[in-house]
Amino acid sequence: MGKAKETDNLERPERNADFQSCSVVDSSVFPVRGKPSSGERGSVSASVLLPDSGSAIHILGICGAGCFPLAMLLNGMGYRVSGSDLAMPSEEQQRDFDRYGVEFHSGHREENLPEKLDLLVYTSAAGADNPELNGARRRGVKCLRRGEMLAAAAGKFRRVAAVSGSHGKSSISGMLSYLLEKKKFAASRVIGAKLSGGFSPWHLGDGDILVIESDESDGTNAELENIFLGIVPNLEDDHVWSLGGVEKLKENFHKFASRSEKLLYWSGTMTDEVFAGFDNAFSLNGRSDLADLAAEHRRYGFEAENFITVLSAGEIFGIPAVEAADLLMDFPGVERRMSIRGERENGRILLLEDYAHHPTELENALLYLKKRFPEQYLSVVFQPHRYARLKRYFKEYARILGNYPDQVTLVDVFAAWSEKGELGSAELAEAAGERADYFGGSFPELAEQLYRDAEKMAGEGKKVLIAVIGAGDVNQLTRELEKYF
Repeated sequence: MGKAKETDNLERPERNADFQSCSVVDSSVFPVRGKPSSGERGSVSASVLLPDSGSAIHILGICGAGCFPLAMLLNGMGYRVSGSDLAMPSEEQQRDFDRYGVEFHSGHREENLPEKLDLLVYTSAAGADNPELNGARRRGVKCLRRGEMLAAAAGKFRRVAAVSGSHGKSSISGMLSYLLEKKKFAASRVIGAKLSGGFSPWHLGDGDILVIESDESDGTNAELENIFLGIVPNLEDDHVWSLGGVEKLKENFHKFASRSEKLLYWSGTMTDEVFAGFDNAFSLNGRSDLADLAAEHRRYGFEAENFITVLSAGEIFGIPAVEAADLLMDFPGVERRMSIRGERENGRILLLEDYAHHPTELENALLYLKKRFPEQYLSVVFQPHRYARLKRYFKEYARILGNYPDQVTLVDVFAAWSEKGELGSAELAEAAGERADYFGGSFPELAEQLYRDAEKMAGEGKKVLIAVIGAGDVNQLTRELEKYF
């Protein structure tokens, strides 16, 4: 593959004129590949859904990990973007809002909607009673879920690399974007996580390559069309409660594969079943050459799989694997992914946080920590993410938490946006056994307790790793703990 236009800037202070000259992708350029019929199409079409450049788009939940980078990409593409959120923007988000003229409203009220509004984009977390969503519908304004809008915007790019699947999407899409940036590709990106080292989760390039994290939890990954490179590192029955069952999940990934010119995946029970018969799908399990490179660069477990995935994707964009492996050694990482947050007592006390929330992620994370820090007493704080997930995988969580950590503290379930459940963290602590305790107090109280316990053990000559794990607001505990480091 040839190289795209070069760029030296991570972000552009003005809308990209080069991008504006790009037309909507013609489906004849990248026909549907694989065994399924080429007549199988989704409901989203970029040429139909995208309004004219300069139109007003309002984004509900604009500070969210998925909505924020999409909002900034749309703004760069020439749309007048505004948005609202119950949460306040981070410092980095507010900087971009101010710099690029994105209007932000705190809270959800119908009066936040612009007088002239052409399209409303909303997070899947928005309730049916949301005043902005209902107000836009009463006005006859087209309303799209975030993933549908991302699929429509992706139709403006010639080569889309879409990362979907159950685990590792942010890390893989972030690493691939970083690799393309280091090689001076003018690639665009929309990544649903905060990246470390000031590497922005969004960027607007020249309209050729777009790297995206495509969400399977609401099924909008099946809305993408004409994917140049599809990547599915794994596939499990997570989120089936919101999709309509396991068969619907499989159907969505069947569509995703059928619309990919090339598909990279790791072999597994469900991926092998879903991608069987696709002549455009390539398993990464046989890439022993890339596995050797991962080992040489000290990547193990799930980190090695992510590394190999990105090396293989880089080859498709014309980047030799050996060169890519060296360039990726400087990748700053993704926030809350095995992130070291503090060190005290000459390294005898370490603080780390991770985003693992599915049982597979949790077990892989704990196995990784035991291998990376074999001498440390492993004190884990885990926050279950959503009652529906806890109920579905309760026995797996109990087994994992009862076996791997030396001590585990369960804090209250992060309930996402609405749900309640019959099984909670107290019940999980009891099921996990004698190593587990439930803590129902405040995060500042827990932080003090955890640090004092670690300090006492360090004084006795032990090494302690405090690992805060979960995808919800347990990161606030990490902030409290950092005050002691």
